[in-house]
Amino acid sequence: MKNCKGNYVKPANQLCAEVLETIDNTYGYYLAYFWMNNRMTRDALGIKGGTVGEWVRCKKELPYTQDMPSSIPYHLNLTTRGYRALVYRFTITYANNLTFATVKGGGHTAPEYQPEECFAMAQRWLDNKPL
Repeated sequence: MKNCKGNYVKPANQLCAEVLETIDNTYGYYLAYFWMNNRMTRDALGIKGGTVGEWVRCKKELPYTQDMPSSIPYHLNLTTRGYRALVYRFTITYANNLTFATVKGGGHTAPEYQPEECFAMAQRWLDNKPL
């Protein structure tokens, strides 16, 4: 607290950054686990009881080679050329045939946790049916 001066998102100095890294690597998983599985946290996030099981942290060891800050240029490239694009997050249709859809309880890797629902969504989208 002394070194970070209340700023735990963007460390102001090296000592703060090192302490936060140690906490994240040592205790971060446990703190996040208890916080994300807390009823008050889930209520605040609007998670309905019984819809999402126990929260577990994703593996940090995934072999990512690059980060893509935004997919908007890809969607714009496709949709302005007449192609349809599907982003599954929430169901809204925008200009140029861009559709957003949600897979409830799917998290950020929905096909892993809700494979049947994701398949049904993709099949309906490919068949030009309402999601």
